[in-house]
Amino acid sequence: MKRFILAAIAAAFAAAPAIAADQPFDLEVIASDQNGVVHYVRNNEDGLSAAMWSDGEDKDSARLTTGADADETYRNALDAADIADSDPGELKMKLFGISIYADEEEGSGSARVVVNAPGGDRSVVVDARDDGPGGDTAHVVINGSDADGAEDFIDDIDDAPRSLKREMKEAVGL
Repeated sequence: MKRFILAAIAAAFAAAPAIAADQPFDLEVIASDQNGVVHYVRNNEDGLSAAMWSDGEDKDSARLTTGADADETYRNALDAADIADSDPGELKMKLFGISIYADEEEGSGSARVVVNAPGGDRSVVVDARDDGPGGDTAHVVINGSDADGAEDFIDDIDDAPRSLKREMKEAVGL
């Protein structure tokens, strides 16, 4: 669990440059041992969304959905990961806008890291669960990203070909 918390803090800080004031993009990653990885981008200003699913290893497995299909892909991945039903645990640390929650029990399976930007309207939230219904799962949510951050998020999808990344950007108005 300690290893997860350190990895989650690192992921949150890596995502922090994507946070900008008054920007329309929400960015999410849902990863599951059993159900692969879904990268989801929503342009809240224009009502556009896209989801990229892959098995997490093979670029040929990547599939892009847009609009209502993307929203369904996202909901299905979130349901399969079953992170929403996990208890993030007790507050363990709060420092400089970072809050870390973890289970009390030794070796228990869920944790949450929250990084809030000044003003409270932008955040990075990392939830993870060990040995849940979808195996080991993680859900990263970045609220309030600008267009550059959204483009970087899409470009950083390692397990998708460039052509699908380009289509994903176009689908969300980038």
